[in-house]
Amino acid sequence: MDHNEGKKLKKIIIHPWNGTRVYGVRHVRKIVVNKFPRKIESEFLVQIACKEESQEGMLWEINKTSPEISEINENDKSLALLKSLEDFTYPMTVKTDTSGNFIALENHKDWVEEWRAKAKHLAMEEYDVNGNLDLFQKFYEIILDEKKFLENKNREGFWKLLFLN
Repeated sequence: MDHNEGKKLKKIIIHPWNGTRVYGVRHVRKIVVNKFPRKIESEFLVQIACKEESQEGMLWEINKTSPEISEINENDKSLALLKSLEDFTYPMTVKTDTSGNFIALENHKDWVEEWRAKAKHLAMEEYDVNGNLDLFQKFYEIILDEKKFLENKNREGFWKLLFLN
């Protein structure tokens, strides 16, 4: 098959599959929380579903679910808060081109408002130890800035795999 035939085929087949896919992910990362180094291992499910497909591109809904933290000691409250804030970022809808390359979040402003509504129920006074309210505020500032938020998402291995970035 020559190069031009490949281009024609790509135009005919917008995307090779549709529907919902679920992937199991195991993620290990090293972070510093309140000046203490931590190794965090997590397992979660990533669900990706094509909501809309057109000649211009596709809309994908991405959801990430992980098991609940059963016991939280005083030193892990920062991690529990961070996990909750991250969990509230899902589901999200993203736009891609017809090749699956990431373009943008769909309706970023509306998505931020949904995140705020989900995060509102957190008992913030419970997390007001060792600067955790500051952690909440910094997280909020990051998601308000779509560019910063997406830079952080692109650091997650599964995110890069989904959009081949």
